[in-house]
Amino acid sequence: MHNKFDQFIGIFENAATAEDCNKIIKHFDNVQDLNLTVKRTKFENINSTLKNNNINYQCIKSMAELEKNIDGSLSIKKLILE
Repeated sequence: MHNKFDQFIGIFENAATAEDCNKIIKHFDNVQDLNLTVKRTKFENINSTLKNNNINYQCIKSMAELEKNIDGSLSIKKLILE
């Protein structure tokens, strides 16, 4: 597993499949369309010109060790980056 940090941002290669990544992005876009998200600048009560709000979505391949929760759902126990 290869990971790196750039300006306090962790980059974990292969953390999710491209299909899973695209599902997450689509879900976020749908929630945003319903106005159920809060922009960082509003949450932090700061002028948007003082923050860089560019978001870079990038899908990468990875593996994860899963564990079953009490309710039967699965969660990531450990990311495997090779």
